Amino acid sequence: MSPPSQNIAGRRTQSERKEESRAKLIDAAIELLGTNGYAGTTLVEIGRRAGLSRGLVTFHFGTKEQIMISVVTAIRERVQSTLVGDTYRGLDAIDQLVDNYLLGDANSGGSIRAMYVIIMESVTSSPGLRPAVAENNAVFRNLVIGWIAEAIEDRQIASHSDPHALSIVIEGVLRGTLIQYLVDPPVVELPRIAALVKRMIRQHLGAVPN
Repeated sequence: MSPPSQNIAGRRTQSERKEESRAKLIDAAIELLGTNGYAGTTLVEIGRRAGLSRGLVTFHFGTKEQIMISVVTAIRERVQSTLVGDTYRGLDAIDQLVDNYLLGDANSGGSIRAMYVIIMESVTSSPGLRPAVAENNAVFRNLVIGWIAEAIEDRQIASHSDPHALSIVIEGVLRGTLIQYLVDPPVVELPRIAALVKRMIRQHLGAVPN
């Protein structure tokens, strides 16, 4: 009989392997959504792209809808991890959000494409995804609302009458810009637009000049 410490270590390793498999499957789903669309992202293809079997996809997530919900959660957590913390506050955090969203690296670009595919699917053929998408949107807006509050607290701006409405406008501008870019990249110069969006937000908020 193995000593208790060895059993604990074995269970921990098994748990780590499980989380590693889940992460691989989620990453594979994100990649496939960006290239194959929703219909082309099957459980078989997810397993193949991850180097695992379809059986493991079913074991970890049960259904395609459930893995898509996990994809939404994973994308949200990754974005939050780059934006939430002591590094950015107030208007600086909003600037960073704009840059991350419009000028992100290849990995974030793939995540954004995957997210758009899921959003469209949630309002067409897969309404079961809608609560996860709505929660994702709410987190986005609450981050912006919190940063506006920090900007007021830090005296970067005066009070704002409707931060909720502004958060929706910012969300719409960023997503609308990315949709146009994904459709016709040569026409949409993201660095110029990112700079303009940041300037427009600061002007609307009446930001104190640096």
